[in-house]
Amino acid sequence: MDSESSTPPPPGQAAGGRRRITGLVLVVVVVVIAGWLAMRRPVDCELSLAFGARAVDVRAVKVTLREGSAEGPLVRTISLQLPPGPPAPIARRVRLRPGSYRAEAVLTDGAGRERTVRRTLTVERDECALTVDLGD
Repeated sequence: MDSESSTPPPPGQAAGGRRRITGLVLVVVVVVIAGWLAMRRPVDCELSLAFGARAVDVRAVKVTLREGSAEGPLVRTISLQLPPGPPAPIARRVRLRPGSYRAEAVLTDGAGRERTVRRTLTVERDECALTVDLGD
């Protein structure tokens, strides 16, 4: 029988090993959280509204962006009044976190009639150019 294997380590050695393991676990947790936060950092996006031929009489548009789905938290609202005539594409800079968004646009024509267009958008981590086709 080996006498070294049956003797417990000195008290200071056991505590030092536990401290090293605890420190390593803490470092891993911090790295994982930092990585997750970096992936969710907002990015600059160019949000383009393309009206299409059907939108010749549109005089106002209100776009709402919700995170995830139609019931998700509201993250941005854009309201615009448009001059008479076919609207040209409009671009706005917005900051959004990577992920999926639900865009809902309410278009109001010269007679006050409203039409709603819904689209799903995805924001990537590295680049963000979003086009909302409102031509239906």
